Amino acid sequence: MSSTSSPAPLPPSLPHDTGIYPPRTYLFLDDLHVGRLDGLRRATGTVEHAVGGPVLAPEAPWEGLGLIGRNCIRWDAEESRFKCWYPAYDPALPDAPAGAKRRWAYAESRDGLTWERPNLGLTEFAGSTANNLLRLEGVGESAAVLWSVAKDPRDPDPARRYKAIGLDRHPRRPGELTWTGPDGEDEWYRTCGRNLACGVYVAYSADGLTWRQRDGWAGSGALITDNTILHGYDPHTHRWVLWQRPRIMPKHRVIGASFSTDFDDWTFPECVLAPDADDPPGTQFDQLATVTASDGAFVGLLGASAVMRQDRGVMSVVPQLVYSRDARRWTRVDREPFIRPIEPPAWDDGCIIPFNPQVVGDDVFIFYYGKNAGHLWGEPTTDGARVTRSAFGLAMLRRDRWAALAAADGAEGTLTTSLIAFARPELSLNADASAGSIAVELVDCQSGDPVPGYGFADCDPVTGDSLDHVVSWAGRRDLSRIIGTARRQPQVGRALVIRVRLRGCARLYGLAC
Repeated sequence: MSSTSSPAPLPPSLPHDTGIYPPRTYLFLDDLHVGRLDGLRRATGTVEHAVGGPVLAPEAPWEGLGLIGRNCIRWDAEESRFKCWYPAYDPALPDAPAGAKRRWAYAESRDGLTWERPNLGLTEFAGSTANNLLRLEGVGESAAVLWSVAKDPRDPDPARRYKAIGLDRHPRRPGELTWTGPDGEDEWYRTCGRNLACGVYVAYSADGLTWRQRDGWAGSGALITDNTILHGYDPHTHRWVLWQRPRIMPKHRVIGASFSTDFDDWTFPECVLAPDADDPPGTQFDQLATVTASDGAFVGLLGASAVMRQDRGVMSVVPQLVYSRDARRWTRVDREPFIRPIEPPAWDDGCIIPFNPQVVGDDVFIFYYGKNAGHLWGEPTTDGARVTRSAFGLAMLRRDRWAALAAADGAEGTLTTSLIAFARPELSLNADASAGSIAVELVDCQSGDPVPGYGFADCDPVTGDSLDHVVSWAGRRDLSRIIGTARRQPQVGRALVIRVRLRGCARLYGLAC
């Protein structure tokens, strides 16, 4: 007599089978997940300069007096290194306007501190190709199309593996369009403009070293001004995001957002950030550097000009912290400088213009273009004591520590969140409680009462500094009983209100669950 048995069920492995999903991160740079704040204030995170000066400065003879950049350093996770595409300002470069005497070069680094200039052998300088200069085909070496570079492993065309975009002005080539001033063919157009092509251009490269600019602009310089900055590809909306400045006459700088699905055709920028009544008179927005945070939102460093040191006659550019969940509506988190010069007078006391922050593991690398307080490179600074130069600096931040909630009086305060859905049966805090303590209670959203056994009195105190404090109550970390699993309904609910009490100088940067 034979018998058959049912096959053993497959072990549950998918989140749908277990009810344990990847955790969601909640940051508090705006009030979306804040139900109530009692005695708490929002404080920006603390950035630290990696070294006491620039990390990348002119060294080679072809690099002239200054390195220039707006968004030129990217972390290549595939190759585990930082890559930098940068123009170097050389006043001796012939046949280029005073503000565009530059050559494009390439450098790379494993740690962001020590940089190598590989011998590329692509472009001649002083009779030799033994240098790190890039090759730009079909466009002059002073072009600005490489202001923003991205590596795109999704593109099936290997010739488009690397992508670049920037506002460029170069001698007009056959078939290229020109534009005039508002009154038509004025003196500037007759003597200069008719021979120039000026607009937003894109370029492509197979290796990031030899570039070819696509014919035709992606935006007219008559309608869009400089400092076009690429955020990158947004996987949530499946499109590229670009920050541009729509032209306002006389020149007034605001930030707009443009989008593209193919990198060739871009929407005209819609205004998303403009100075308001709370900004000092004369404030303008030069550029926006952004990164996708752990919560999926945009964290930005907004270049605000004419904010500081006006008594010295210098238009300073300093970064301010901003935040958006959709690239259109922005929160001005703090209007104080997020990064300050190392110690004035310093090499970066004229401006600090961050590049897109690069997240590597638990660290955020914020490279920036720094320049001392002067105008053109090689000229005396405004104090007459130095020579105007520029280079790249580096400020560091720990993961997600852009802004924190802290007790306003340094004593005690409480955050009550909005309703939070738990993706996993564990709660962790990104917090620094080394000079204080934190306690957490879970609240039933229907009764408004603490869940029995998970109140402040039951919580094991959270102390010390950690990006991932796992919260426990009387030693219990697993919340499966009260929030349920894929095969057992919750005793309370999969969505709870979280109440966090901070004492002393404790800081809460975010939570994950």
